[in-house]
Amino acid sequence: MGEKKSQFEELLLTHLDGAYNVAFWLTESDADAQATVEKACVQASAEFLKSHEADLRTWLLKIVLRIAHRWIEERSKRSTVVPFVPPHDAAANPKPAGHISASTEGQAVHEGAGQDISQALNRLPVELREILVLHELEGCNYQQLASVLRISVEAVATRLSFARRCLRNELHGREVKGER
Repeated sequence: MGEKKSQFEELLLTHLDGAYNVAFWLTESDADAQATVEKACVQASAEFLKSHEADLRTWLLKIVLRIAHRWIEERSKRSTVVPFVPPHDAAANPKPAGHISASTEGQAVHEGAGQDISQALNRLPVELREILVLHELEGCNYQQLASVLRISVEAVATRLSFARRCLRNELHGREVKGER
């Protein structure tokens, strides 16, 4: 049993960054994201020895979402929502390997666009934000999204399309008309 737990911990480490990223975008703060991931890891560790899905990443993200949703629900009961401002320091947003710095002007435009996207994404409802973060930032495929979000693959396609349209409209200051 000790060997199984050790293997689990090694596998878990490979997915912590993604779990934190998802928690951060949903809880909107570093401390809350860390607390969410910590709770998810404790819960995952306890459940792992009983049973787990074949895809550890998807299983962990389900737990993170469940805990983040509880946190969001509790927060909404306690206070008003504070706008999310993502970190913009180098440690929080490292440049990809081999990244070539743009001109100062080009870099300012790029950072401004990133901030616009972050703010637009933050204005979306949680269910749209989470599917965009999971797919676009964490690279989850439709099957993984269906499993994590507990919806059909067809619903994933519909929700993702709607989320992208809403984000695009947020970026251009338009309201989305009609239903999903």
